[in-house]
Amino acid sequence: MMMGCLTVAKVSRDDFANQLFMGTSSIGGLFQDRNDTWILGFTKAISIADVLQIELWALLTGLELGLTNGFETLEIQSDCKQVVELVNDIDAASSP
Repeated sequence: MMMGCLTVAKVSRDDFANQLFMGTSSIGGLFQDRNDTWILGFTKAISIADVLQIELWALLTGLELGLTNGFETLEIQSDCKQVVELVNDIDAASSP
């Protein structure tokens, strides 16, 4: 069984302001083992400029990569409070 930790990469404020102006954003993430050893990383350019959507897109991409690469258990880390609340909200799937 392969286990890992997915950390969704952060975008610096300066980069984000420039990306909003240009209408583009980028996402990224990092997979590590229990000893914080790098396993896999990813980056991707996207055309979304809303902060919450960017964070959720990064999470979705990371989860897809985790599944594709055989991770059976993932610990997910994010510094976006809204994403954490949405992931932990059992009623989120049924909300409008």
